[in-house]
Amino acid sequence: MKYRVKETDVFRTTCPLCSGTTLRYLSVVNGYPACRCSDCEFVFLNPQPAQDMKEMSDGKQVIPQSIVLDYLKRISTKPRNIGLISQLNDKDEMEAIKSQGIDAEYINIFNEEIEAGSYECVLIRGALLNLVNDPIEILQKIYQLLSHNGQFGIVLNSEQKRYDANSTMKNWEQDQICYLDHQVVQNVLAKVGFAEVTTISNNGYLIYSAVKVAVRERKLLSVIVPVYNEKATFSAMMTQLIDLQLENVDKEIIVIESNSTDGTKEEVYAFEKQGLIRVIWEDRPRGKGHAVRHGLQSAVGDFVLIQDGDLEYDLNDYEQLIDPLAKYQTAFVLGSRHTGSWKMRKFDDQALHAVIMNFGQVFFTGLLNLFCGSRLKDPFTMYKVFRRDCTYGLTFKANRFDFDWEIVIKFLRKGYVPLEVPINYKSRSFKEGKKVSMIKDPILWIWALIRFRFGSLYETHSK
Repeated sequence: MKYRVKETDVFRTTCPLCSGTTLRYLSVVNGYPACRCSDCEFVFLNPQPAQDMKEMSDGKQVIPQSIVLDYLKRISTKPRNIGLISQLNDKDEMEAIKSQGIDAEYINIFNEEIEAGSYECVLIRGALLNLVNDPIEILQKIYQLLSHNGQFGIVLNSEQKRYDANSTMKNWEQDQICYLDHQVVQNVLAKVGFAEVTTISNNGYLIYSAVKVAVRERKLLSVIVPVYNEKATFSAMMTQLIDLQLENVDKEIIVIESNSTDGTKEEVYAFEKQGLIRVIWEDRPRGKGHAVRHGLQSAVGDFVLIQDGDLEYDLNDYEQLIDPLAKYQTAFVLGSRHTGSWKMRKFDDQALHAVIMNFGQVFFTGLLNLFCGSRLKDPFTMYKVFRRDCTYGLTFKANRFDFDWEIVIKFLRKGYVPLEVPINYKSRSFKEGKKVSMIKDPILWIWALIRFRFGSLYETHSK
């Protein structure tokens, strides 16, 4: 169907998700133009259809009773009531839900005046969100309807054509547009105030499940600092970190001290005594990965950033690393050390070691990309910055530098494709304190690739 501009049409000039201004039209879908934001990959109809949205929300799919009941069984807390947003008023479905001891009713998000906090659970079909100019506005209404820690679900047909950044979307139906990209879904839900995003698959259907959480006025960044024998640089790095001011973002600093023997432990204690940091004291060194895992368990921020105790990385890069997260352009950022040359390590006192490590970087990056179907330039960078909710449902196990492999592989498998942001980097040699083993760690990396690429993503059932 050819689209014709009407006087009543309202065009958006900015993305409803990230406020980006680079909008690219894809094609006409069900009679209306769909466009994609180049910054965050969000897809939406532009302009918004002018006719009654209540009529347009009547999707063609009937959600089987078993799908809704399975969703109610799997979510973390059984709700006392549920609001279903659907034009398909199925009496049998309603009776099946009520037989589980749950009060249920169909609700109309457009026309009904419903008191805030009325429901412990709301379930919606994704087709509705695909038909509006600003899906976030609809989700904000649902957010208001939910009680504290209320459960929210979006049901999709998992057999729909999956959204692809290069797709022309020709001949797509109105309910097959865009919401199967996990990272985009998570960004949308996070902006509204939902967290703990998981997916539930059942008989050709996919449900995105989330929980309503409180929204901070200012975002909080959890900086995780694993430390072991870094006396030469720790105090200077920590002073810079404490003094660092971020726009609209507060920070908590979590130092994991692994029983250093060179005097670092005493410096950590001095900072802790001033009340400037939180410290997790380990009885012995078990590896960087173990320390970071320990820190992740204590982090409460919206965002997480991993910071080494040395000065290889420039703390002035924090703003540009956090900015894509704060704008909801992505959920996962990597600080890429490659700024045009693959020779990122230059050890003046150990030239041969530098050559070997540079070749190793290229080889192992290619290996990870091959097995994971990715195109990353620097997956092993220390600067991994992500929305803390990305770790929900995951259990990390790596103790050494194989943790870099584990977190990237598991995030990729969960649907988070990182945005790589160029950063400043000044490498230090082994004589200056680098702790990577050129024999032991490559073996662990190969094992990590096999273990985390082909092993179970979740500890229990797949979500």
